Amino acid sequence: MLLILAVGLACASVAVAGSLSFVGLLAPHVAKTIVKKENHWTFVLSGLFGALLVNVADIFARVILPSGEIPTGILIALIGAPYFLYLLFQKQA
Repeated sequence: MLLILAVGLACASVAVAGSLSFVGLLAPHVAKTIVKKENHWTFVLSGLFGALLVNVADIFARVILPSGEIPTGILIALIGAPYFLYLLFQKQA
C-alpha cells in the first residue's frame, strides 16, 4: 500500500511540475546507492548527480537531432524509468 502511495505521489509531481522534476526523485536514490551509510554525503552527491544528469541529457538532446531538439525531460525519463523499475524489482526480491 505504501509503495502504491509513493508511486502515485511521484506520478503526480511529474504531472504537475514536468519531467525535469523527475531528477529530484532520481538523484537522491542514485546518491544513496553510491554512498550507502554515509548520510552527510548523500545531500551533496544528490545535487552533483542531478546537475550532471540534466547537463548530459541536454547535451545529448542537442546532438541526437541537429536539425531539431528533443526535450531534455524525455531523455531524463528514459533514463529514470528503467532505474526506478530496477529499484522496484530489487526491493521485492
